Amino acid sequence: MKRYIHCTDLPEDGEALAIQTFGKDSPSTGCSFISPDGSFINIYPKLPIHEDLCDWVEDQLDIELPYKDEEYFVREFQWIRLRNDPTMMVVELPEEEPFRNQWYSLQDWLEFCEEQHPHGVSLYLNILDTNIYSVEVNFNTEYFAEDIVKMLKGYYSSGRLVASTKVR
Repeated sequence: MKRYIHCTDLPEDGEALAIQTFGKDSPSTGCSFISPDGSFINIYPKLPIHEDLCDWVEDQLDIELPYKDEEYFVREFQWIRLRNDPTMMVVELPEEEPFRNQWYSLQDWLEFCEEQHPHGVSLYLNILDTNIYSVEVNFNTEYFAEDIVKMLKGYYSSGRLVASTKVR
């Protein structure tokens, strides 16, 4: 029988355990995250989808998280959610501006993805705030790693996410 514990410290323990278990210095394919210290949390292939990390934390710590979805670690711990597969890419950022090390790691991940998608792929950019901003761009044909980082940083200074490296 599963024992459910509700305690404010345990979700943070789950974050630390996920970083310890899945944290790497380099990007990977599939589903992953970037933690505030810039570590890549490469959950794929052990965990095929982002929301599986919530189930994994619950099982490891014998707890019940207040909710479970693919955005849990983005909302609760200011992680960046990433997906890189043959058909598409996703970058989902938290409401608060990412930390410096996260920006560096995001740039590394996007450059890694340029090599993975030499002929381009659809990239979905999402910002989790009260309105959930979303933009689709053609990555590695019209927009490249540097363009994407500029566009995302521009959101945090202007409050607008636009498919352009120049804020209109």
